[in-house]
Amino acid sequence: MNLKKITLFSFFSLFLVSAQAADLEFMNRPYKHELFASLIAGQTFTLKYDPQRLGNCTSMNRMYQSFTVAYYRFDNGPIENTESFNAVRESTVTISVPKDVQSLEIWFKNYTLASPTAAAVCESYDSDFGRNYHFEIQN
Repeated sequence: MNLKKITLFSFFSLFLVSAQAADLEFMNRPYKHELFASLIAGQTFTLKYDPQRLGNCTSMNRMYQSFTVAYYRFDNGPIENTESFNAVRESTVTISVPKDVQSLEIWFKNYTLASPTAAAVCESYDSDFGRNYHFEIQN
């Protein structure tokens, strides 16, 4: 938590508390995910993802283009997705949490294309074995 001191008069100070932005990390070594600080409705969080968690497609021949996308939704609402992550090294993206939501569901897809117009050569998912990852959001 960050504190910011504002002096109103020489004898009176006010401290404003600002919530620390949350970081949600999905790392390969060890294969785990961690949430640093709480996800808070109406704020943003940073999503950090290591595509090596989906090594099947990212380790394919480097002639092909690999992409990793995060899919997510709040309170079982419409599915949204991030821009493609760098499929070779860790990447981050900032996601805005809507006001008045209580949960986040998230999963990842990695795919490799032989050409921009071709069907995927390889697809793999990081979804907690089909259950997806679920997080509580504070209001």
